[in-house]
Amino acid sequence: MLTYYHLWRMNPTEARMILVKDYQETGSYPQTSRNFGTHRRIVRKWVLRYQKEGERGLESLPPIPKNQPARLDPQLERLILRLRDSSGFGPKRLHYWLKRNLQIEIATSTIAKYLHKHGSTKKHLKREHRRSFDWKSLPLFSSSQVDTKEIIDSKVFTQEEKWLYRHLGLPLYQFTAIFPRTRARFISFSFQNTKRASLNFLEYLFSHLESHGAPFEETISLSHRDPVRTDRLGSGIRRPSNQECQAIPP
Repeated sequence: MLTYYHLWRMNPTEARMILVKDYQETGSYPQTSRNFGTHRRIVRKWVLRYQKEGERGLESLPPIPKNQPARLDPQLERLILRLRDSSGFGPKRLHYWLKRNLQIEIATSTIAKYLHKHGSTKKHLKREHRRSFDWKSLPLFSSSQVDTKEIIDSKVFTQEEKWLYRHLGLPLYQFTAIFPRTRARFISFSFQNTKRASLNFLEYLFSHLESHGAPFEETISLSHRDPVRTDRLGSGIRRPSNQECQAIPP
């Protein structure tokens, strides 16, 4: 026996018409519901709608909620749009402004929904896709990165710790050279952040690599503050000479 569910899967409107015709023959909601394996409330619903609207009442209607608790008052909606145009605030700042100044609390998601509805949202610029650099393809010690760091960081050390660190006479700056291909790291410490200290660190680094026969190119890349003079493109530096080390003041 075909149930109402199977008929509804094939054609909803025809399935409802079959229920109505069966009810017209039996005159009983329970009997029609038993004949098609459904609930009598479903039979009663479509019979009453057929009696009021005819065959048009058997068509499927879009689901419309009976109440919309999240719907804003039109005046309040216009107020949000005016505030958006005059201040440029986003949903979160509009939420706090209404709550602080007008004692009106509206969910941030609701404000965002209405801004999107009226096309008042900001257009996010698409970021250009950056091609990742293949560091593994570089020869060993062919390129390095040099960083300069102040050891006494204001966000890490307290005033008492800074005083104790200086009182112990420990170095204040750290020079770090990293080779991306091997992740080898060379670290040096200095009491001054000067060009002479930076050049001395590079000279020690190049001498150490040469003494161990490491194949390298005398070009490095810099980040943050440049400790030595770069070339025109700013892509690297050449190995400093002894004359340059002596000529640069501390």
